[in-house]
Amino acid sequence: QFTPPPPPSAPPLPPLPPPSPPLSPPPPLPPLSPDFVAAASEAELRNLIQDALADVSIYLPPSADFKLGSQISCSSSINVTVASSGEGATLDGQEQSGLFYLEGGCSLTLRGLTLVNGSADSGGVVYADGAGEVEIIESTVRDCSAGYNGGVVHASSSGAVSIIGSAVTSCSAGYGGVVHAYENSGAVSITESTVTSCSAEFGGVVYAENTDAVSITESIVTSCSAAEGGVVY
Repeated sequence: QFTPPPPPSAPPLPPLPPPSPPLSPPPPLPPLSPDFVAAASEAELRNLIQDALADVSIYLPPSADFKLGSQISCSSSINVTVASSGEGATLDGQEQSGLFYLEGGCSLTLRGLTLVNGSADSGGVVYADGAGEVEIIESTVRDCSAGYNGGVVHASSSGAVSIIGSAVTSCSAGYGGVVHAYENSGAVSITESTVTSCSAEFGGVVYAENTDAVSITESIVTSCSAAEGGVVY
């Protein structure tokens, strides 16, 4: 009786590749200085500022992207700092709201942030009336606008306005494409910054009336325009 030969054996399987090394955890966030508190949501940021009775410093993680439907208000005579690190947290006015409303002597410092799409009648990013100082430091500001005054900051009877080490792009207003200051407000200074493609009817970058001095130093201003005062009116 004929017995068929056994089928050829299959070639051996190649050895499995060595296991992949475990993914490295993301680098930790820089430690908060003892006087900072962290805000993980837009609501928490808003409450920390609006409920503050003393100076407050708030840290936003770089991944934060907060959509604002209305301005965050501060009406106490305190100093508020909102800061981030790395690529910077984003505050987005969604082309329907300014970002901050200051009165009652409140001072505000914004550091290491991306501030976009702020839109208001006055002060696309910050409206300050009877407020303290406003500082925007090491931040990116773009596509902010005001129907009337201050595409980025409007200051009336308030302290100094300072923009330091920041990039401001495509901001516009009727008066002061970037800053509008009047009624005995403090000095306006733009230092070590770039300002690009900002515009207004009067003062493509700064409109200042009855204020302290205006200075733009160690900065690059390009493609800014106005019917009167392409840079400063």
